[in-house]
Amino acid sequence: MPDNVNELLQDLMSELRDVRAENARILQALEGAALPARRQAAQQGDRLRLLKVSEIAFITTKDDGVAIHAADGQVYLYFEGIGVVWERLKADQRLMRPHKSYIINLDQVRAVDNDNAGRAVFFYGWPDETTARVTNDNVAEFDRRLAYA
Repeated sequence: MPDNVNELLQDLMSELRDVRAENARILQALEGAALPARRQAAQQGDRLRLLKVSEIAFITTKDDGVAIHAADGQVYLYFEGIGVVWERLKADQRLMRPHKSYIINLDQVRAVDNDNAGRAVFFYGWPDETTARVTNDNVAEFDRRLAYA
């Protein structure tokens, strides 16, 4: 009987090594995957805030970075270009970059106006004077994604 126990133990140890190796491969794949960013840093005076993506209505360009327009009507600053911010956030399907100067959260869109240049987008918590733009080149994708938002 000791031979069978030793063989069984060796088989179990071999299977355990295989499981550990597979888990290591899965972990490495997950670490390399483009996972959506869960938060965006934003400057509020001297304090650095971390906004959840759900708290962001839209993001616009500024000379020294971006302005993050939050769903609560606040505006925050972040000192990186919109392209850098977009690279970090683009895996999140709630977000879209319909214009070179805007990133919008489709969940925060409350109204859309058509015009010759594309679309004007209005957001919850923001007055009608505050809009984002969708260029004609991006209208089809915007309309498709907005239908499923």
